[in-house]
Amino acid sequence: MMRKSDKVIILSKAMKKYLLEDGVPEKKIVVSRIGEYSFVKKKFNSNIKQEKNTIIFFGRIAGYKGVDVLIDAVKLASKKIKDIKCIIAGAGDFSKYAVMIDEEHKKNFEIHNRFIDDGEIGEFFQRASVVVLPYKDATQTGVVQIAYSFGRPVIVTNVGSLPEIVIDGKTGFVIPSDNSKALSERIVMLLTNKRESLILGKNAIKFLKDELGWENISKKLIANLRI
Repeated sequence: MMRKSDKVIILSKAMKKYLLEDGVPEKKIVVSRIGEYSFVKKKFNSNIKQEKNTIIFFGRIAGYKGVDVLIDAVKLASKKIKDIKCIIAGAGDFSKYAVMIDEEHKKNFEIHNRFIDDGEIGEFFQRASVVVLPYKDATQTGVVQIAYSFGRPVIVTNVGSLPEIVIDGKTGFVIPSDNSKALSERIVMLLTNKRESLILGKNAIKFLKDELGWENISKKLIANLRI
């Protein structure tokens, strides 16, 4: 189907090499982006307040998402920030991760292991100060866009398209994958440096507006689709 098509649209530069390896001519490949998720903000309850020392992992629970790395990172971070809270919200099998949370660290985790309705998403993000994506593998994501819409800095790993939409040191941080120590250090740094976190959050909102607005994305896509 891809070889017969005039154009093939993908949502990250990271995927391009796979198509080239599969024999799709480069001239056919059009790289676009996932834009902002405005529906989340529209359904957001503005009475929800940001909570101190709170981070969030949002999305489907799966092996490649690095939840095990996150749990280890939070345990490490709790040595420096005793009241750190990590919200984990998403459907999927959490059983093998639940056993990693010992009695000592239960107070540091808030688990919502279920499907999260659209109307709830904004409330979770508003409560958090930092959004974490400790993925071990990825293609693209919409979680970063949601984080940006709430002015939240993100910590992501250098996999898939994540480095394409996170400017390291400006809208968040890009760290090595499968590295709980590096993740813990960045979490602690952002939670203990409110000014830096605020600056990154403001940069994230600007990046969302300038680069991830649907109008800009659609104009570029239409231009690149000309045959």
